Amino acid sequence: MKHSATLLLSFFFLAGCVSHGNGAPPPPVSSAEKTPEDNDPVSRADRLERDGKLDAAIAELEKALRDDSSNARARYRHAYYLEVKGELRGAALEYRRTLDLDSREIPNTICWMRLGGVHERLGEHRAALDDYLESIKEERRIEERIRRDPNKTGSGSVPAYADVPRGSPLLFQNVARVCIFLGDAESALKALDQARARSPRDAITESLAVRAYQALKDEPAAVEAARRFLDAAGDDPVFADRARELRALVRGRAPALTPQEKAILVDYVRTALRPRMPGEVPEEGFFEQHASDKLLAHDDRAVFVTVIPRDPTAPRFRGRGKGRSLASGLAGAVAAIKDLKRFAPADCLRSAIRIDIARGELEPISLVPTEYAPLDEPVVLALAAKPPIEPGVHGVVLRVYDREVFCLPGDSVTEDLADVKAMLEFAARDAGLEARSWESASSRVFRFRTDSFVSASEGASPQDLVRGEPMPFPEATAETCSDAALLGALWLAQDLVIEEIPAPRALRERLPNGEVALVTTLTLARFHYQYKARTDKHDDESYDEVRHAAAALAMANAFARTGRLELRDAADLAARWLEERCHQENGRQVAVVNGRAPLGVQALLLALEDSLIASAPVGPDGALEARRALRDGLARTIAAAMREDGTFPEYVPVQGFFTPPDRDTRFYTGESILALVRHFKATGERRWLDLAIKGAERRIKDLKSSEEPPLDAWLSRAIAEMDDVESLSGDPAQEARRAVALKIARAVLDHQRGPAYKGSQPEDAAGGVGPPDE
Repeated sequence: MKHSATLLLSFFFLAGCVSHGNGAPPPPVSSAEKTPEDNDPVSRADRLERDGKLDAAIAELEKALRDDSSNARARYRHAYYLEVKGELRGAALEYRRTLDLDSREIPNTICWMRLGGVHERLGEHRAALDDYLESIKEERRIEERIRRDPNKTGSGSVPAYADVPRGSPLLFQNVARVCIFLGDAESALKALDQARARSPRDAITESLAVRAYQALKDEPAAVEAARRFLDAAGDDPVFADRARELRALVRGRAPALTPQEKAILVDYVRTALRPRMPGEVPEEGFFEQHASDKLLAHDDRAVFVTVIPRDPTAPRFRGRGKGRSLASGLAGAVAAIKDLKRFAPADCLRSAIRIDIARGELEPISLVPTEYAPLDEPVVLALAAKPPIEPGVHGVVLRVYDREVFCLPGDSVTEDLADVKAMLEFAARDAGLEARSWESASSRVFRFRTDSFVSASEGASPQDLVRGEPMPFPEATAETCSDAALLGALWLAQDLVIEEIPAPRALRERLPNGEVALVTTLTLARFHYQYKARTDKHDDESYDEVRHAAAALAMANAFARTGRLELRDAADLAARWLEERCHQENGRQVAVVNGRAPLGVQALLLALEDSLIASAPVGPDGALEARRALRDGLARTIAAAMREDGTFPEYVPVQGFFTPPDRDTRFYTGESILALVRHFKATGERRWLDLAIKGAERRIKDLKSSEEPPLDAWLSRAIAEMDDVESLSGDPAQEARRAVALKIARAVLDHQRGPAYKGSQPEDAAGGVGPPDE
């Protein structure tokens, strides 16, 4: 016999048989057998074994072998009954003798397989592997003979045996199992590939694959194999124990959903709950149209849906579902909501949708009373749970009266539930039970966790929840950043304070239809300076013109990325608020607000004007020409303000106005450098880039000599935009500037507040940036 490794290499590179079969092969019995039972020792032995007389059956076969030692059927059956009795050494010897006879009455493939099973039980795994490989080899010889002459399948050369599974995955499963024991998981997986080719949906194959991947410490592949096992095993009680084990594995290591997959789940809920015509099923086929392997893969975790209307007095709807996938579980949760008597589709319009997906297993808890009341009061005032229940982190499940009711982790926040007692009473009341149902002797209580996310309104991207609140540190993907920027820009656009002032002179404005109209009134806008959420009021006692310009520029940038015209219109109105405060002086333009001309306003207004000009409709327009003249004047103002050493003043001197002294802040320097870089890109004039580089080099020099952390995000942005300039590609000086930009970014991250921040209102500070002791 060749060494097992050599056989493995040869078998794995050969095509497997395509006929399918399952189950362990029983001892072969010839379908063509015609001998009367009384005259056949094998038949007599089988009858004795069926009657529970195993020793008598073995004795009958031993007598037959003394009479005829070449009786292959009697020899094989004798080996099999010795194996059943546990006399493994004798069984191995008899299987070997059967193989030596090389009889056409006994297929060698079955005999080699049973011999391998005996060696495996004896702990001789190397020998067992050799036997299993010989079994595969013999089966392929039979298949080759059948391929050459299909008519021989029932002839004497290749006898047909009842229930012998030709092409069974079991042969390769045997090889895989032994390879896993011997520590050769890679060979095991190759064998399982052959088994899968014969039977693509086999629970035993996938169960072994889980063990092989775990041996290789490939947890993601093990989890996927476990999913395939659960899908193939179904509710078969034979696999109940293994299914329970692998179900826990899948639940404990379920992959996180992407923002797109969460959006699909939310869209399904909104589609299914919206008002519709009788007979219309808008959600039918939804997941087939929005294909996602993760949502349709085997995943039997419970899914909870909560509909939270805008009106706090309106009823909230909750449903739970569980199926073979997250998609089917979600469908079950939605169906549960529709079955509620108080459900009304109209109440779901414009509601928030919260989805919770169970994480891990239910953990049983015990309840202990912590306080007692006087006799005329309820006995239990409070409860303690062991292990503890932390509101916002754990949910509770109450099993009582053959029912299972629940309170989700987020319900502690939305329903103001302070402790486990309040959570249990809420769960019971929501299900129509007595509030104190948990006191029933038959009740059992469990705690659990969920992965939770919410879509606050129609079209809003799902946001992860932690302790029932939006996650303070969402994953910074391009999509989440873009969504947040768009939402902020739209909020600013709606927050404008519109002002109408008489035009200093009649202006010509081109209408969308191409006509030109005379305008005698100017419409412009500013922002509410501060919004206080706790009091739901705006604070406009002070106003900052630099932040006005920055907000308007942000909306113009958002328009450039999204194409939302309302953002450009809002940026244009905000730009006019500053334009009306511009003064022309010595060929320059200066925006003066409240008697001051901050350099930061000039810089951000220049960048804003360049952005609005770039996005303006093509064609002659007097207003556009005026805007070009204004931006050129602003650029000259910034250039004139730069000192010989490359530094900038905080305020631009303007005749007739007081110029305040410079303060410690230096953000206006980075703002000016950024505006010059963008103005170079808008005009193509190199002098603006040269000025920007000069200012950046001086600012970098000052940062290096300072002991303060370099928290200059505007400068970092300006350097980043220099990377887009082709003439600076490969410039060593630009590479040095880029290193400074990265240093600035790291300094900002070092000053970002995390959960450990202990300020007066720490819940408001997470993610904010500021000095550690502020």
